[in-house]
Amino acid sequence: MLAQALQRRRPRDRVLCAQAPEAKDVDDWLAVWGPEVGKPRTHVIIGDVDRLPVRTLDALRDLAARTRRAAGGAAGGAAGAVGVGPTLAMTAESFDAVAPSLADTVGSIVAVPPLRERTGDVVPLARHTARRLRGREVGFTDAALRALTACRWPGNVRELEEAVHHAATRTDLVDLQHLPPAVLSGVRRTLTRIETFERDEIVRALTRPGTTMAAAAASLGMSRATIYRKVAQYDIAVPWD
Repeated sequence: MLAQALQRRRPRDRVLCAQAPEAKDVDDWLAVWGPEVGKPRTHVIIGDVDRLPVRTLDALRDLAARTRRAAGGAAGGAAGAVGVGPTLAMTAESFDAVAPSLADTVGSIVAVPPLRERTGDVVPLARHTARRLRGREVGFTDAALRALTACRWPGNVRELEEAVHHAATRTDLVDLQHLPPAVLSGVRRTLTRIETFERDEIVRALTRPGTTMAAAAASLGMSRATIYRKVAQYDIAVPWD
């Protein structure tokens, strides 16, 4: 989200996203993007800093200081300082999870609610993800958009991106049958492999174009009573047109 905001506000600037690496790769990771911090018209976003090993904290503090100097004393290290000189921003599960020595460098905090609490962002994010993946616009049916919006997205934006990636690589017009079955299932508990297989087969049968509950039950070798019971068991919701 921050990368998109920076690109919209400063379309001619560079935006570099550096996701936290495995501990063994930290030195190479720092060597790749560290020299870019503080350069004019360059913004660096470090993801998941709460996952970084302790030995990287001093390096990050130095980079934050370099950014503040380059920004001429402005809050260049703050995620909220979009468009004010070079930006060094960090993301974490929560601010409390950031090491105190690194938290001291933060100029401002922007709390982002989970995706389930901002359903208005789901469709724009889905369209953006598909367009970035395919290099052009990808269509979504109304039923697919309703399914995406209704999903609780326990894995937040990353789960949405994975679902759209799964669908958009298979078609130019995303419909219900192209979405991962989990998108249409609201069950919260962890399913066994057999339950996952059964749920996925039911979802596939129900999302075939033009199908009905009776036709889906017949294709699965189930009675209508059984498929209704299974739909309730797996909290399956198919938003047919």
